Amino acid sequence: MFNIAVIGGGPAGIMAAISAVKTGAKVLLLEKNKEILNKFLLTGNGRCNLANAEFNLVNLVKNYNKSAEFLFHAFSVFGPDETIKFFNSIGIKTKSEKNNRVFPVSESAKDVRNILTKQLFKNNITVTLNANVKNIIVENNKISKIILADKKEIKADKYILCTGGKAYPKTGSDGYGYKMAEKLGHKINDLLPALVPIIVKEEWIKELQGISLKNIKIAVFQNNKKQASETGDIIFTHFGLSGPAVLNLSRKMGGLLKTGEVKIFIDLNPITLIPKRMARVLAKNNKMENFEITCSGLMGFEQAMVTSGGILLKEIDAKTMKSKIIDNLFFAGEIIDIDGKTGGFNLQACWSTGYLAGQSAARFYS
Repeated sequence: MFNIAVIGGGPAGIMAAISAVKTGAKVLLLEKNKEILNKFLLTGNGRCNLANAEFNLVNLVKNYNKSAEFLFHAFSVFGPDETIKFFNSIGIKTKSEKNNRVFPVSESAKDVRNILTKQLFKNNITVTLNANVKNIIVENNKISKIILADKKEIKADKYILCTGGKAYPKTGSDGYGYKMAEKLGHKINDLLPALVPIIVKEEWIKELQGISLKNIKIAVFQNNKKQASETGDIIFTHFGLSGPAVLNLSRKMGGLLKTGEVKIFIDLNPITLIPKRMARVLAKNNKMENFEITCSGLMGFEQAMVTSGGILLKEIDAKTMKSKIIDNLFFAGEIIDIDGKTGGFNLQACWSTGYLAGQSAARFYS
């Protein structure tokens, strides 16, 4: 029997397992795929944007949705500074780039996965792959055991659920953890794709495909009221818009689209030289200077980097990541209703909540 069973071998699960074992617990890590950290390999386009070197925690939490206050304690325990030091300590040299984005010097997510895998074995963490959880048995308000698809029963004193979200389902991130949480009595906030390209209604946008603009101001309006704005790089595609500034705005737009039409305003005034092809298209459509386009939707979870929504924050103790419903259950990572901007913020939330959940769950065994 194990002290702690961690369900999910993504960033949050890996960090939870390492944190727990270093606090003195005997740990089992369950991963339903044949390898750990599948989705992780896509981070930073494979270059692995590990974290964001924003060391001022007040400024750091501003890069997240309504979860800012909830995350503050986790960041104070294990924030960007601790994260970078952790990776350096296990042999991953890091570097900072534009907007404080932190990458491994090797620029390889595979390298990071290999080193984290070695850390699991070095710390005597039992790893079971192809472990698909089918049922969770609760007795007296505690999980007594979990049952896998092969009917194997797993028993532990405490459990940490970090199964990720629904973004990039081809990597195994299909949202099955939400169903488990609901069966255990937790409520799930609406699940929407976030950090995802935007689909535009206007057909002429296709003529701008491939054009990219830097440091552009864009704003989102609904019912003539400004709802959000960003400044950054944008890319025109055959279906609409992408690029960091657009992806960040998509986090807000998912909810807005459920209530009505959404307009996007792009400010071209700062541009000294508009690409000729773009100038011709905009002139033809009478869209010079500030131009307006209509958002007709978002690309789905298949193209989304993260999931907006998840387990309600009010049902989780922010100081420990412990469930307020099930006595021996903890949560970490994307399964929680937290999401941040591009630039390493979402991985940072995984490392921080994972570390705190592992430490909290293992406290009894230290």
